[in-house]
Amino acid sequence: MKIARLTALGIALSVFSSPLVAQTSGCVPSDSMAVALRGFARDIVGTTDDPEYVPLRSSVGLVVTDSSTVAITTDATICTKVVNAINAARGTPNQIRHVHVVKLGTGKNVPFMAMEPESTARPRGVWVFDRRFAFLGVLATF
Repeated sequence: MKIARLTALGIALSVFSSPLVAQTSGCVPSDSMAVALRGFARDIVGTTDDPEYVPLRSSVGLVVTDSSTVAITTDATICTKVVNAINAARGTPNQIRHVHVVKLGTGKNVPFMAMEPESTARPRGVWVFDRRFAFLGVLATF
């Protein structure tokens, strides 16, 4: 299942990558790629003893969470903060970016995962941020 989930995420990144016409940063509407990201996030934080997911989760400081609380978000404020955090991590201030964002739980104090579906940068991956949008690491680079 885990290999299938990573493969599906990789295929979604490859097949559905195309430039967006918007000239401002923010969330991309939810689509199959966002659903694949949510599934990957649910596997990472919802699996307690898998030998592949435990090290991934630990490498970025995530904790086990009820996977049913992992959700796609298109909240403009959250997406803007994620874009700013990616720009800070990449050293590219004010770069226009479009992201899918997944909130890893409920409430205000939860981490986030994000990806840029139209990015041409390689490696491309799943970015992980803490509740204050501090960069924790990149998982599943493609």
